[in-house]
Amino acid sequence: MGNCLTNLEIDNNKATNYYSVYPIDQDKFESTTDGENLTIGAQSWLVRGNQLLLSHNKEDYTAEGIELKEYEPNQISIEEAARLLVIQYSNIFRATDTELYKSIPLHLKRILVLDKWYHKDFMLFNNQSKTDAQLNEMYNFNKNLSAAGGISFEEFSSMVRQQEISNYKDDKEMWDMNRPSRSETWQQLAKVIVTNTTTFYKPTLQPNTHWINWPDSGSL
Repeated sequence: MGNCLTNLEIDNNKATNYYSVYPIDQDKFESTTDGENLTIGAQSWLVRGNQLLLSHNKEDYTAEGIELKEYEPNQISIEEAARLLVIQYSNIFRATDTELYKSIPLHLKRILVLDKWYHKDFMLFNNQSKTDAQLNEMYNFNKNLSAAGGISFEEFSSMVRQQEISNYKDDKEMWDMNRPSRSETWQQLAKVIVTNTTTFYKPTLQPNTHWINWPDSGSL
């Protein structure tokens, strides 16, 4: 599908295959926060022209499984307020057809929509060895901290290189285990796309995309 994208955004003089959508009115949003939390008088956010009422009632959050941090009494963070609104007004926060088809040809049909799935966190593998100059700088820094003088540079360098090899093997193993092509979810979705047959999506793993499984999601 990537070769049929049109109307792409330009970033740093290059076309990008993604773009951001901001459904919330920024001025209204900023007037209800102090940067990280809701202000005491915050009443609502304007999302796609809809006034969504904000709650300052702890019971509303507890009922939806949202545990307030409350670093200060009765304090509600922005992400906590947002999580409750997404639960209460999920359809309003969904991307519209206009947003979805901004860069996708209209003749492409939507064949499968997932609200939840099993997700593996994947980080690109980028393990770089230290240069000889960096090793020398590290050695001299640590040598100055040691009253006994420590080990020789050759011994120090050998220890660091051995650790790099060990780290590389561990990182490579994690990368291989978590890459999308090893994931049941993406393997099945690939079959759905290629065959246009949704029955190939038959997950055996329990969904884990709920925000409670990703405690930093939504944080600023």
